[in-house]
Amino acid sequence: MTRFPLIAPRPPRLSEHLDALRRVEASGVYSNNGPEVRAFEAEATEHTLSQVNTGAQAPTEEVVAAGLEAAKPFIRSLCEAQERLARVAAKETAEYPRYPA
Repeated sequence: MTRFPLIAPRPPRLSEHLDALRRVEASGVYSNNGPEVRAFEAEATEHTLSQVNTGAQAPTEEVVAAGLEAAKPFIRSLCEAQERLARVAAKETAEYPRYPA
């Protein structure tokens, strides 16, 4: 498995991971009893640097990882709700024409 730094200067594009995303989606199995969070993009607000310089907690990898772990139960419940909705309201998939941009 390719490991990416927490904040990558050029993060991978979602389109480069379609096979992995399809496998996770098809399996319905999540790591750590929660949704699988493999990579994400992060950015800071315009005030982050001044807040950190005046004593606020810096958004370190550990802080961000703890936030993701804390969010997993909520993300999981949203995923489960989306799955229930798809079972009762999903339409058949279809191919649609694509037009050049």
